[in-house]
Formats: sequence, C-alpha cells, structure tokens
Amino acid sequence: MKRYWLRGPATVGGATGSSSSRGWTFGDMALISATNFATMICVARAVAPREFGAFTLVYAALLLGHAVMWALVTQPHNVLGTSQSGIEYARYTSATALTHVGLSLTLGLLFAGAGAVLVASERPYGHLLLLAAPALIAWQVQEFLRRVFYTEGRVKTAFWNDVLCYGGQGVAVVAVYRAGMLTSGTTLILICATSALAAFAAAWNLRSRFVATSWRPARTNFSFGKWLLGAEAANWLSLQIYPFLAALVLGAAATGALKAALVLLGPLNVLLAYLNTMLPIKLAQTLSTDGEEELNAALRKEQFLVAVPIAVYCLAVSVFARPLLDALYADRYHDQQSLVALLSLYYVLIVALQTMSAALRALRRTRAVFRAAVFSTVSAVVLGWALMRFLGLEGAAIGMVLSALVANLVCWRDHTRRGVRRDAVPLRDDTHV
Repeated sequence: MKRYWLRGPATVGGATGSSSSRGWTFGDMALISATNFATMICVARAVAPREFGAFTLVYAALLLGHAVMWALVTQPHNVLGTSQSGIEYARYTSATALTHVGLSLTLGLLFAGAGAVLVASERPYGHLLLLAAPALIAWQVQEFLRRVFYTEGRVKTAFWNDVLCYGGQGVAVVAVYRAGMLTSGTTLILICATSALAAFAAAWNLRSRFVATSWRPARTNFSFGKWLLGAEAANWLSLQIYPFLAALVLGAAATGALKAALVLLGPLNVLLAYLNTMLPIKLAQTLSTDGEEELNAALRKEQFLVAVPIAVYCLAVSVFARPLLDALYADRYHDQQSLVALLSLYYVLIVALQTMSAALRALRRTRAVFRAAVFSTVSAVVLGWALMRFLGLEGAAIGMVLSALVANLVCWRDHTRRGVRRDAVPLRDDTHV
C-alpha cells in the first residue's frame, strides 16, 4: 500500500505550481466546464423554458450546498493541509472527511424533506428536490476527495477521477438527449450515478489517508471556514438571488432565459475554477516559504495571465451574441444579446474578485472575504428587485454587475490595508493531533 501522506501533501505528484501541474489543472477545469456547458445546453434544448427555469433554481440550491461544503471543509483542507505531513496529515484528513460526510448527509436530508413537502402539497417540481438530495450527497463526496488530491499536489490523479465523474456525466447526458429521453429529473439521476462511481474510485485511491482520529482538527477548519461560510452565503444571496427574483418578478421562463445567457459565458468557468481551487493553495505555499511580498508578486502575475483571455472572450461573446444564441437554442432565446453583453462585464469583475479573494484566503484573512460578500449582498437585495421591476432581465444583469463591483472594491481595500492583521487565522495551533 502506497502511503503518500508520509511524504507530505505538497510533495506528492509534483509541486502545485509546476508547469506540468498547471497543465493538468487547466485540463481538469476545462473538462468540468465543458461538461456543465453541454449539460445545460442539452437540458435547455430538451425541455420547455418553464421547466428549464425550475431546473435552474434547483441547481442553484445545489450550488448553495456546494458553497457550504467548500467553506467549512474543502477550502480549509486545501489551505491548512499544505502545512502538514505524515500521521498529522492523515489524522487531519480523516477528521475533515468525517465532518464532510456528516454535513453532506444533513444537507441531503434537508433537500429530501423540502421535496417531500412540495410533493405532498402537490406543488410542481417537488420531485426535482427529491432527486437532488442523493445527487448532492454523491457530488459533494466526490468533490471533497478530488480536492484532497489537489492538496497533495496529485493534480493528474484528480483529472482522471474527474474524467470518470464529469466525462461520464457528459457522455451519459448527450446519449440520453439524443435518445429523446432527457428531462430535468433524468439529468439529476445521471449526475448522482456518475458522481457516486467516481467517489468510490477516489476513496479507494485515498484509503491510506483514513486512520483513527478525533474531532479536534475540525475546530481548526471551523475557525478558518466560519467567515468563508458567511461569505459564501452572502455571495449566494447577492448573485444566485437573481434567478429566484427573476422567477418571482418575471416568471420561471425568465429564469431560464437568464441561465441560457449565462451558459454562453460558461467556458470562463475554467479560469474561475482554477482561481478558486489552485490559486489559494499556490499563494499559501508562497506565503509559507517566501513571505507576503512574494505572495503579492505571484498574485500580480496571475492577474496579468488571466486578464487577456478574459477580455478577448467576453468581447467576442458580446459581439456575436445573437448568432451564438440562435446556434445553441434555435429561436428560444435569440433576443437576449444585450443581456449577454452585460453578463460579460459581470464575468470580468468576478474573475478579478476571485484573484483578490484567493489572496485573502491564502493570508487566512477570511473575515475580509466575508466583509466583501456582505456589502455585495446588501447592494443586491436593495437594488435587485427595483432594477428588475423597471428594466426586466437587463435589470438583473445590471444588479449582478453592481454587486460584483462592490465586492471587488471591498476586497481591494482589505488586501492593500497595512498594519497588523488581527482577523487572520494563526498558521498553526494546538488543535491538531
């Protein structure tokens, strides 16, 4: 049995920042983004706009569950796990895994309970929440295990596990769509099945990491992640609230149109996923070995590398929005080109926000990330409803742009602030076993 953890997570499979790892990382993110892109396109073409809007709302709820797990479990492991090795790392990973399983089951039960209430009251689409419950559990277990690979620098292994998960999902969804049997419900079933298969394979690969442990390391994760949880909840409210507001103000079909326009920007999620997954790890390692000045230099380099492709892609999508919408959705959403242009600006701001947020997380200043999200949420809640009432879907896009701009300004202020960081989580404490 290979005990990679005895050598420490940062040395397994190569350094996180190496050119080889960077290539595997972008390949992994591209795979996930392409699968999500294809899945949304197939569902949008297969079902009516109203059902697609309902599927979008359920998927937004799944993303909220994902945000909870990311803040309290996966992101703490990615950052805090890089400074541990040997049996300490194994015990820490085991404790984190136990926490993750418990939270996943709890969230799954909440989804199932909400779905049962809707079905019992004969509300439409309650069955989607029932199907989303096992999909959430399987997806989140696989997500945690693949993130462990990232903590250890085993990016290539993470990629092949995602080939099994997301590649399998994409092939299955396209096959069922071509057979004329794809619905929002069958899509959730396929997500659950492929995630469960990949989770089993990843758990077997990582079996040597799971040892007898205590719950004490979970306190460190909570200390690190509590502000991230608040930030993610606030981010979800500030950004994901718009599909729900669109459904309330304009109807479920409007939510489907908003999602259809967002899908055109979906390929940019490759960069967003890289920034969210790898950049905090890389910056945390730089901070640990070289100090904050080198961290800032690495941050500026990453910002320069992503600026050009983001600008080029957003400009191209804005210019060719009409033919792209016609090609993907026939004549269902062809009149949303102005919405696509506004959402392109939103994505530019979100990429900038991710880089600043990654730096703050690497510095363990998660309270600053939470602060930015709160200000963003306040602006979304105050402006969102009014903007949609007067401007329709374009108002939703303008609200998203304003929320992202506010979050960027707050993060930039906190990152450039000098002096003692009293809100930073200590590099080490006595809670590790």
